[in-house]
Amino acid sequence: MKHLFVFMLISVMTLSLVPQTSAQDSGYIVYASGGWDIPCGEGRLGGGVAAISVDVYAPTGSMEEDTFGVTNYPFIGDFEWTWAWPGFHLRDLTWYAYVPDNGSTYETRDLYAEGGSYIASIEFYAECPSGIIEIFNNSIYGVHMPDPAERVQAKVLFDVNVHSEPNPDAAIPGAVLLAGQDWFVVSSVVGTDGNLWYEVFVGGAHNGFVPAAAMSLPAPLPE
Repeated sequence: MKHLFVFMLISVMTLSLVPQTSAQDSGYIVYASGGWDIPCGEGRLGGGVAAISVDVYAPTGSMEEDTFGVTNYPFIGDFEWTWAWPGFHLRDLTWYAYVPDNGSTYETRDLYAEGGSYIASIEFYAECPSGIIEIFNNSIYGVHMPDPAERVQAKVLFDVNVHSEPNPDAAIPGAVLLAGQDWFVVSSVVGTDGNLWYEVFVGGAHNGFVPAAAMSLPAPLPE
């Protein structure tokens, strides 16, 4: 009972169901707007509470494998479980996670289509007292990330729409990279507007494109 009680404290979700036709057919998991609902040092036993905006679309028959863990807190270790989704879109969902003082909280979620093929994944990490919150592998629609030799991790300078091609008129509805996020750039190309665009791995079977001015690369792209 202690485990169940603590888990309920650290993971509370507000769900809004919308028709699955509003999402990409292949499915995705998106975490955005990670921040502190209760800052480190102001919560229970000196910890804090992270709040993350979540958008998940799981096609009918898909399965999700989750791992959740907390360090430096009594009675909590790692939890693993599998979800079977009937096929729906969870939107405007807020996930709250307790983060202990001098400890961390992390979560991984892997989404698989019916039959076992990989769709998408997400990794979340937060720690106190540093206040670090990190989100990795954020999926818009999904396959595994590109090889390290074929990518450069770049920072988004300002909110920017993801495009299906390097064309200002080809924005993907609802797909936005947020200022401060890190994404993998795999190539550059001159767009239909005559400007430089980056091809960005956005967790999907098809890479997206954003204007090069929206991202800062710490190193040249691989040849």
